[in-house]
Amino acid sequence: MKAMILAAGMGTRLGPLTKDKPKALVEIANRPLLALLLTKLRSQEITGVVVNAYHRADQIERFVKEEAFPDGWVRVLIEERLLGTGGGVRNAARLLGGEEPVLVHNVDVLSNLPFRRIAGAHEAASALATLAVGTRRSGRSLAADEEGYLCGRWGEPPVRSPRGELRRFAYNGIQFLARGAAASLPGEGAFSIIDSCLEWASRREEVRVFPMDDWYWAEAGTVERLERLKQDLARRAIPIESLAS
Repeated sequence: MKAMILAAGMGTRLGPLTKDKPKALVEIANRPLLALLLTKLRSQEITGVVVNAYHRADQIERFVKEEAFPDGWVRVLIEERLLGTGGGVRNAARLLGGEEPVLVHNVDVLSNLPFRRIAGAHEAASALATLAVGTRRSGRSLAADEEGYLCGRWGEPPVRSPRGELRRFAYNGIQFLARGAAASLPGEGAFSIIDSCLEWASRREEVRVFPMDDWYWAEAGTVERLERLKQDLARRAIPIESLAS
């Protein structure tokens, strides 16, 4: 399978940490977020990776060139303007190809989730998209039914009729797309990949959720969350090695 790392954001929620560097190169335990994620992808036999970049894109290019990855395994795609998560993935479709499923991963998300677990669920359901989710509270929560179908945003009218009761989830910044799906994400200009998935769900396409509360998950997109992650690592609540393998 291929992978797409979403790394083009401005990282403004990290304040001064991203004034002179991209969020992807903010460090945890003396290692850039991008390095941890690429190491994990490499260990899990991902066949190729595309990293989109915008803010301080030259630093991401230089970092990738200096790392000892196989030639061509990582490709950096610089966006001339921010395209959002959905627009970024669709823009990269030509580099991702259409022959393999694609793991889409936010650069500021760390977890010890083995990607084969969500890949297995995705393939077993023959899904078009499978979103990793958690039960924590979020201001933009999603709603899924008892069979794991994405049905809409929590608190809003469902875009797809649920089977059984609706359950509330937060998106964890990790998802799988079926072969060829990256090129057909619905949306115009800069758009959200979640909005694309909701559009697919409204058409009764197979868009599933994958609850991952059994695994460690953290998002380092704000100063507060970054500090919380550092504290977890300092007290060995989660070993840094498990986030990169």
